[in-house]
Amino acid sequence: MDQQFLLDIVLNSEPWEIIDIPAMKAKVKDYSKQVKDTKESSNFDELRKKLHDEVVTIDEAKKQRADAAVAKVEQAKQQAAAEAAVQGAAATPDDKAKEAKK
Repeated sequence: MDQQFLLDIVLNSEPWEIIDIPAMKAKVKDYSKQVKDTKESSNFDELRKKLHDEVVTIDEAKKQRADAAVAKVEQAKQQAAAEAAVQGAAATPDDKAKEAKK
């Protein structure tokens, strides 16, 4: 169970998250002992979130850069869609027929 916690936190981390590996290794055994896993329910996700919150911090500068990059990509997509709509509206029916034959 220790490895499941460790891998889940590391593999599902965001690029701007800083994981305190020594603290995570020290605390993971206590969390593993608390897991209650039955056919109907499990508290693994709740415990993983608690462990994550204890050992992970956010690099705000990196997060801001990532958010800015995502916003830039979204803006480029919207601009491309708008340009495509303008070009599609400007095309004559003959142009559309020629394009369909290609």
